[in-house]
Amino acid sequence: MKGRRAGAPEKVTRGGVARSKTTNTVREELAVEFYSIVNLALAQYGLTPAQRGKAAKRAMQLTSMPRVSGPVLSDSRDLGALLLEWSRNPLYVDADGKPRVLAIEGKGATFESLAQQFLSHKPLREVLDLICKSAEVVIRPHQRIALVGSVLVNLVGSPEGPLAHTIRQVDQLVQSTLYNIQMHKKGRVDGRMERLVIGTIPRKEFADLMRELQPQIHELLLSADSSLKRRHPTSVEELRAATAVSVGLYVSQENDFERAGIDPATRIKTAQREAKR
Repeated sequence: MKGRRAGAPEKVTRGGVARSKTTNTVREELAVEFYSIVNLALAQYGLTPAQRGKAAKRAMQLTSMPRVSGPVLSDSRDLGALLLEWSRNPLYVDADGKPRVLAIEGKGATFESLAQQFLSHKPLREVLDLICKSAEVVIRPHQRIALVGSVLVNLVGSPEGPLAHTIRQVDQLVQSTLYNIQMHKKGRVDGRMERLVIGTIPRKEFADLMRELQPQIHELLLSADSSLKRRHPTSVEELRAATAVSVGLYVSQENDFERAGIDPATRIKTAQREAKR
């Protein structure tokens, strides 16, 4: 069978209707979809049409990416590391492995010691204010503080936090994908991990699925964090040769099968065949 001539029309089927598209046209339509995702998301983040238009115009003039989202999230990430240390370090947990109620000030196993370790550039009272707004902690009598929930940092309280968080996730995914494309072109197989599981379930079971997956994802990320921590640079020389590594997991839901790239009819036939086995 002869291969398709470069640039020749290819069939793109949507909703059972075959349409002739050149490769360049399909790529342009994908770019429109990508821009649309970003533009509509920015609107939901609260940016006006004028702000989005101004940002797009500025972005088209750039040849390298700005460094804005990382610094915006820096304190939140340091706070997350503080909470994780509080929940796991033997100095800060009780006999049952639960986070101890800590004295806010003082030396030893105190909140001040944690603040100095992870947010030393901020005054103690500022760190205390930040953690009370962003994490599940409560101030107890006699100048003590307790971690009463998860180690997650809530970014919703800040107007720029959720947007910065989204930018970092999109950037990391794009960079990993582009890197893997380059490795493939070079005939190498040592790319970065990219794995995606897609399935269809009844909508009413989505909440149950989330409850089932949460502990699995939590344990996996704790294990990844431990692996990263073991390799953390311990000197200025090592830090100069270091790189930032991110391991991210998410669960998404899409009711539009066409957008998700799923053919319901094929899924039904597959399920029926498996049920007969």
